[in-house]
Amino acid sequence: MNQGRLRLGIFLALLAAGVMLAGCGTSGDCSIACQKMDGCGIKYSGLNCDEGCTGADFACSECINGESKTCDALKANQCQRECFTLRIER
Repeated sequence: MNQGRLRLGIFLALLAAGVMLAGCGTSGDCSIACQKMDGCGIKYSGLNCDEGCTGADFACSECINGESKTCDALKANQCQRECFTLRIER
């Protein structure tokens, strides 16, 4: 019975570590959002390009860095709700 509890404990510890690591992604990294916009050839202003951005800039970069946000989606300004300070130049 002790071996079963040990395995359960190890499993729960690994599960908890995985959950914690999942929250450590780069989705809210503004510098990556700026790189993505640049890579799409989008001219823009009003986006903080600092790595450690916070607040509204963080929310905006999460949208830009989202997996479903293609260059076409970004050019169509699909993050305008989250990126209210972002201006896409046409």
